[in-house]
Amino acid sequence: MLAGATAVIVWGTARGLGLADEGVYLLAARYPNEIEQNVSAVFDYTGAIFRLVGYDPQLFRLAGLVAIMLSALAFWAGFQKLLLVMFPDAKATQHVRLNSLLFIQIGGILYYQWAFATPNYYTLTAVALNVFAGCVMWALARETKAPGNVCTTFLFGVAGLALGSGVFVRFTSALLVLGCLFALLWYWPGVGRLRRVRLLLTVGLGMVVWSGFHFIAVQGPVRQWEMFTHGWQLYQAIGTHSPGAKIFAYPRDLLALGFSAFLVFWPCHVLIALALLASRVARERIATLKILRPSTVAVVVISVAAVLSWGVGANVLASRLPASAFAGGVSVYLSFYSAWILLLVAVYALFAMQPANARPRCDPTAMQCRGLVLFLLGLPIAGSVGTANPLYNVISFYAVPWFGLVFLLGIALITRYNARPALLLGAMAVMGGVTCSQVVQGSVQAPAQISTGLQQQTVLTEVGFPSHWMKLDSQSHAVIEQLRASAVRAGFKPGDDIVAVSYLPGLVYAMGGRSPGHPTFLLGTPGYLAYSKMALGFADKSRLARSLVLLDVDAHHEELGHLLGSAGLTFPTGYELVGNVAAGEKNYKLYKPLN
Repeated sequence: MLAGATAVIVWGTARGLGLADEGVYLLAARYPNEIEQNVSAVFDYTGAIFRLVGYDPQLFRLAGLVAIMLSALAFWAGFQKLLLVMFPDAKATQHVRLNSLLFIQIGGILYYQWAFATPNYYTLTAVALNVFAGCVMWALARETKAPGNVCTTFLFGVAGLALGSGVFVRFTSALLVLGCLFALLWYWPGVGRLRRVRLLLTVGLGMVVWSGFHFIAVQGPVRQWEMFTHGWQLYQAIGTHSPGAKIFAYPRDLLALGFSAFLVFWPCHVLIALALLASRVARERIATLKILRPSTVAVVVISVAAVLSWGVGANVLASRLPASAFAGGVSVYLSFYSAWILLLVAVYALFAMQPANARPRCDPTAMQCRGLVLFLLGLPIAGSVGTANPLYNVISFYAVPWFGLVFLLGIALITRYNARPALLLGAMAVMGGVTCSQVVQGSVQAPAQISTGLQQQTVLTEVGFPSHWMKLDSQSHAVIEQLRASAVRAGFKPGDDIVAVSYLPGLVYAMGGRSPGHPTFLLGTPGYLAYSKMALGFADKSRLARSLVLLDVDAHHEELGHLLGSAGLTFPTGYELVGNVAAGEKNYKLYKPLN
């Protein structure tokens, strides 16, 4: 499954071009120096990768895939070492290392479920998070076997380097990931208070070292601070990034995700509740209820969950419909993976609450397991904070820790409560199958912000500067070629400026242009207009005066006049129409200044 899904992702890297969000990622990575106002330095990093692959968009996408899979490998390296330290008997489970590796890698490619293949801040955050978690788990495995050794300190330092890179990509996520580490160390037995402080300071030292590298090689601290403060003002103008709004939105998103996860497998939870009730109340008095042994119930529950999962994996497009109006409109394909975690936690509770399975309150393995569960459960949530999207929309980008958590719960059931290994293998098969089906069908049939499936992306088209060939659909090919020809007739040369309104960075990139000041200018809401005015105000006025203007809105649109007028551009009276291309419901117009 992993090989097949990965092959499809690789096949798709040469096809399709998103004109909106993906256009931002490509245009900003091509010209990172254009963006001097941003709360993140992400485009400096993606720009370095883009430059390394010769500005080839296909290789750029492949580089992102390689980075995610290597980071998942780093996560697995630490995960399997800690898993075997916590549960030595797991070595008897057949192919435990290979199964965990393949399952965690499948969690890594879930990133491509519906997302853009082009590397962006989600990609870099996922890589930093996976490497950080892998190093922390590897370090704790060494610390548990040989407390106080130098290797533990070194691995915590490397984890700090990974987290330091995350600070410059999405600082809110990095701070919350650090909070997850606090929780893990708090529960971990055998690590004294002073040792915890030293390890946390080592992480901090790694973050400082990365910061030094960034300030020397990427952006000086004074300029970085100016860039951050101006970027903060810029993005606050939109209104959707306000901390005051998110402090209520994020908890609501998590509640909606949790409730939706319950609804996906609600019959299974009813069965578990009935089994628990029977074991507590009537099993000794009613002989027929003795068949409700935890192992039997677990097999039945997993089997029912597998049947309920069929629709999510088989019909990908239908599974995007809301699971329930009461769940905040969270789609089944988003809540499916959290649903499996919730189900396995319930199965674990079913085994643990049997009188025969009572354990000491200070059981070290239970404390380790509790801390690791909280750590792995919290990492994808922490990685998602800072987005303008609902949290449940982006958690799947950071699914590697959740796949590790599913494997951990399965091994804990097998080794601590003698559950059948088939229980874990069944959960892995179903989750892995649905993931690969979602990745293959989703990315091929309904790629994000691309009007047709990848099968229709067959026409070779020159895009970018320097130009490279990509396979696009016939309509996108015609739009790009006609607009580029019109621009050339108006005196345009690759690398010249194009002000594109509204949200057309992909067309600017494909035509070989650059966007002065910022990659995109938006209209449609007061917040977008305020953002666009501020972004346009950061651009060099002499460059703006020479720029072509590309529109997909009416030239006499009132907001457009306010936007361009705020930069001193006399539009439309001071411009000449040089290109007009119709594409479906869209009508693209290209203007050049008269002077």
